[in-house]
Amino acid sequence: MAAAVSAASELAWQWGVHDCCISAANIALAITGTDPADPHRGYKTEEEANEIIAGYGSLAEMVTALVGPEIHPSRAKRGDFVMASLANGDTIGVCLGPMCAFAGPIGWVFEPRSVATTAWRIE
Repeated sequence: MAAAVSAASELAWQWGVHDCCISAANIALAITGTDPADPHRGYKTEEEANEIIAGYGSLAEMVTALVGPEIHPSRAKRGDFVMASLANGDTIGVCLGPMCAFAGPIGWVFEPRSVATTAWRIE
């Protein structure tokens, strides 16, 4: 997981490359060997990303469909997905323990786990 977090630490935000969903999926892939974003990789624009999400109903419903049921954010452990409402709206990130990493303009934005509104176990 540390290598995947480090690998994205200097990436600029780019839809389908370093956005909230793909960055979280890259970490899940590093942890589990399974890519939860595999069915949707290849999008390049915000519009394409929004179309994918709309097909599931919402961002949370998409993550649930791809990785499993929600858990309370207080139960999130290292590597689990979290969702928080940040400056740009609902955002998927990864729990690092007491802090969470969210794809930022460059690299990551770190926020306390307390900002998470829901979470998903990644195993």
